[in-house]
Amino acid sequence: MNFRTFFTLLFIIAISLCLGSTFFPDSVKNILNTVNVTENIKFIGLTSLITALFAYIGMLISFYFARKRENSRRQRLKSDRINIDKIHAELESLR
Repeated sequence: MNFRTFFTLLFIIAISLCLGSTFFPDSVKNILNTVNVTENIKFIGLTSLITALFAYIGMLISFYFARKRENSRRQRLKSDRINIDKIHAELESLR
């Protein structure tokens, strides 16, 4: 799993837990009681919001570096294509 996928999944899970604790606190308490979590619902909402914030920042950074890597790959392909065209033109001139 790459960083982009990790931060995206973490953001989705954290934001859904945050929204769930805001709009459906009883359901979230019942779900979390099945895994023996007995924290205050406000605390769960706050920590999931902070986790979602950090996941969103990580997601933005990972998307930036992925785009940067993709652009450098495209530039490399473009320069390789230009080199191939130059070699082809030189071979044609030798004929």
